[in-house]
Amino acid sequence: MIRFICFTLFVFFFARMFNKNNSYSSKGCIMLILGFALLLTFSSCKSSFSDEIKHVDGLEITLLDNKENFDVDIELFKSRITYIERSLRTFSNDYAHTMPLELGNQLSKFKGLKKIYIKRVGQYENNIKEQSELERQITALKKDLLNASISKEEFLAYVKTESLDIDRLVISTNEVKKSLYEIESEYTRISKELEEELARITP
Repeated sequence: MIRFICFTLFVFFFARMFNKNNSYSSKGCIMLILGFALLLTFSSCKSSFSDEIKHVDGLEITLLDNKENFDVDIELFKSRITYIERSLRTFSNDYAHTMPLELGNQLSKFKGLKKIYIKRVGQYENNIKEQSELERQITALKKDLLNASISKEEFLAYVKTESLDIDRLVISTNEVKKSLYEIESEYTRISKELEEELARITP
């Protein structure tokens, strides 16, 4: 902005001097120089945000890479919840004998797995929404930088919040994916052990 003011003053005084000799040609010259000054100022504003734009590009890449963590068969895990609930209800309603300690322990573990599945599936769906919102916010922030419609102070405040939110999202999506697949072996083991008993008591 200081450059622009100085340049404008220079143009003004130059035009005043030049106007004494040729008023018509000086007007064209003034318009040409002012146009160049505006172009120079605009490009200067854009280039002054080059580091900030690179930083936002990095956040965009992080969000893009994070999409791999959503490569989860979430419908499979929802079906796990349904199966566990149905199995527990069957044992509660139809098991007519005194329940052996081992069977009781297995059912308790099944209940524990159901809680984990419900929690992680809920987190997964929330993370999907958060990913979409952060992508929208980062796109808007980059647009503001390219248009030079945001100050560096405003940018620093926004980007700090966005960076923290992205870091939290990446951690959460990693944890969700890891946790869901880690308990699959335990689910498979327990469900197989309960199959025979479920078949026996199911009406």
